[in-house]
Amino acid sequence: MPEDGLSEPVALYLRKLMGAFGSKSTVQPKPNHLLMSPLSKRELEVLSLIAAGCTNKEIGGKLVIAIGTVKRHTVNIFTKLDVKNRTEAVAKARELGLL
Repeated sequence: MPEDGLSEPVALYLRKLMGAFGSKSTVQPKPNHLLMSPLSKRELEVLSLIAAGCTNKEIGGKLVIAIGTVKRHTVNIFTKLDVKNRTEAVAKARELGLL
């Protein structure tokens, strides 16, 4: 994976896109900005713990938040990533270079 955190296919696509518009800039957008609604810092923390295999109860304990709050963050993550479950969320996050 390139140093900027983007997966190689995403970085290549962005270089092609920028080239098509004559952009000479080497600044690459962060992966989270590629989403229509970027994940919040807390949602990224929850997503990271989901990827680590933690349960809602374990996530709540590690982040010192209620299980209901974990569930709300999880629903927000699923919505923003346009996925239906934890496995899809982790896969899409890795594809986007968020994990």
